[in-house]
Amino acid sequence: MQTLSLSVNPSDLPYTLGAVQSIAEQILGRTHLAPDRLKAMGGGLLINQHSSCRPWHFPADKTIQHGYLIDQIEFEEQFGIHLLANQAVADIPARRYLLICSCLNVPQAAEFLRSEILGPTLALAYGPRVLSVAISECLAALGIPERPVNDARLPSYSKTRLGALLRLDAASAKVARKYFSLDESCTLRQPIAMGLGAESFLVWAESGQAEEPLRIMLSAQWNVSVVTKELNRWLKSLNKSTRKGIIP
Repeated sequence: MQTLSLSVNPSDLPYTLGAVQSIAEQILGRTHLAPDRLKAMGGGLLINQHSSCRPWHFPADKTIQHGYLIDQIEFEEQFGIHLLANQAVADIPARRYLLICSCLNVPQAAEFLRSEILGPTLALAYGPRVLSVAISECLAALGIPERPVNDARLPSYSKTRLGALLRLDAASAKVARKYFSLDESCTLRQPIAMGLGAESFLVWAESGQAEEPLRIMLSAQWNVSVVTKELNRWLKSLNKSTRKGIIP
């Protein structure tokens, strides 16, 4: 799970959380689902549409943001309410699970859907290939070229003993943040881990620098601590270069 907590305290944003509940109840009504299909989890309200006679679909007037295993819309603009839905994975059809949450909780909600809802099915479907399948899908969606680790051109990805290292410029970093549902307002200069499902993990670090603002490593869960150390070393090297007046 993420090392950065993004949960909203219910006492802080009563109108926002009221809007989340109102949207969830509207969807329950439209789909003719029983109230027990609505659960508070994953940083929002989760609806399981299994066996619904009137399954919910994305409204035609909403722009769908396609990410890794998840599609997302901004459902309500005034309070920043988002709706996340699973993509089809093995025998789980698209939009079986809907998660309504505040924009502040989108990273937590995305991780919950991937890890807790889709993760077990991913593990059964792909077995030991699950990480390589995830890496292939992510790289194909992002369109990042493969280059040697010591190649300075950006954007790029490189195969390493730990997984796939993504080195991103400003434009590709913006796309990657949306694709993986990362916290776009994050100002922390430390690595953050996010589960992608079935023991596949993403560890990312923001540098705050224009040339290479973001690095991402796609790796296995048991490598997260090592990857975190590697990204910390990168961040420290940037700080040293900045203090010496060297452009990294």
